[in-house]
Amino acid sequence: WLGLHSGRSDYVRTQFMLEARNMARLNHANTVSIFDVGEFEGALYLVMERCEKTASQRLERDGPMSYRDCLIILRDACRGLHAAHQRGMIHRDIKPDNILLDADGVGKLSDFGLALAANTVDVSGINQIVGTPHYMSPEQARAQTVDHRSDLYALGSTFYHLLVGTAPFGQYE
Repeated sequence: WLGLHSGRSDYVRTQFMLEARNMARLNHANTVSIFDVGEFEGALYLVMERCEKTASQRLERDGPMSYRDCLIILRDACRGLHAAHQRGMIHRDIKPDNILLDADGVGKLSDFGLALAANTVDVSGINQIVGTPHYMSPEQARAQTVDHRSDLYALGSTFYHLLVGTAPFGQYE
């Protein structure tokens, strides 16, 4: 849900449709499934698989996770990310908020709104920094060319956050 009249902005509409297409084409057990996409009274919507919570919400509720629990969640995220990378996609915004947990605790990578497919134009604009600062690789923070290694850096930052309880390089807000 992007809010009332969100479909009026060409940028928002483009970004939304890009995310929907990217997520739908993945169709992997460790990425959130998309069932429908559309517009209602000027608001764009996305119908996706129901998950219980995000890894971030679990962290907020229970505090830092055990090493074993972190490994399980990150293993699942890695599997979903591998599927994206196999299709030439770079996520660019991996963080605890973008790993959803289903009722069985299976991690599912979500929010492909900033994903960049190989050989495509970046809808965020040339030399724009996109992503969440506490999880970005140095090259991403400098608005330089990113590749799959930037996502691996973000996974490492996410692992740190889940294990320690705070984001790398300061509190995330």
